[in-house]
This record gives sequence, C-alpha cells and structure tokens, in this order.
Amino acid sequence: MKTKRSEADFKAAAKSSFSIAGMCRILGLVPSGGNYRIMHNAIAKYNIDISHFRGQGWNVGLKFKPVKPKDLSEILIKGSTFQSFKLKKRLFQDHLKEKKCERCGRTEWQGFDIPLEIHHKNGDNHDNRIENLEILCPNCHALTDSYRGRNNKSATKETL
Repeated sequence: MKTKRSEADFKAAAKSSFSIAGMCRILGLVPSGGNYRIMHNAIAKYNIDISHFRGQGWNVGLKFKPVKPKDLSEILIKGSTFQSFKLKKRLFQDHLKEKKCERCGRTEWQGFDIPLEIHHKNGDNHDNRIENLEILCPNCHALTDSYRGRNNKSATKETL
C-alpha cells in the first residue's frame, strides 16, 4: 500500500538529514532504486533546499580532527593489543627498526621490496616489548620456533 507524503514531510526529512539516503530512511523507505527518483522528484517539485547535503558517502564534507598517535610507551608493553601491521609501521617511522630482515639482512627479493613481518620471540603476540620484537622476512620467520603459534603452550593440547 502506497503512503501519500506531504510537502511538509519531504521538507522535514531533507532538513534533518545530510543525504538522499537519509531522507529515505526518515520517511521509512529503503534507500535504493525508485525511492531515489521519488526523492529527487520531490526536491525539484517542492523546491527543497539541499545545500547542506554532503554529497556521496556519509563523510563527504565532514572535517575530522587529526588523531594523535598513541605514545610508544603505551604500545611497547607486555599485554598490548596494538595491531601488528600498525606496530611494524610505527617501528619503521620512529626509526626503532630498519626495513630489513634482522636475520638474513635482505631488503629486497626478486627486484622488489621484501615483505617484512614482526616476529615475537617468546611466541606471545601481545608482548610488544622492543626486546621481544624482531623484523624478519617471510622465509626467516617461517623457520622460527614460534612461527604461527607453533610454540604456543595454550594452543597445544593433548589428544587421546
């Protein structure tokens, strides 16, 4: 059953949203297909002001304050939940580690930069103390005792 919407409904929806999709949601419509056409037709018919719409995507036109990076003293600790790929990036940015394998010294492989991985020497991937971290190429990393949880005591269970 079609619901008849008034000019006031469309204007109120436009005023309290930042996009055509937002207008649809406010009016109880699924933001897709013909409903976009209905919104565009209503905007043209009733001369609705949409100058405050931010464009495609929810964040177009928004201004975000830059996020201050976490202090290294909060990251390089035992029990850290900081993501490994971000940790590796920070170690390189802050010149705590070089972009080379610490075992074989390689910086490139077959003419390309070698992909480097973080190795946690004690096998605990939440122990980000600098003395527990080692930057390795995939080959050297695969040869370590604790590669991919090999030496993780909680992961090894006796089977009957």
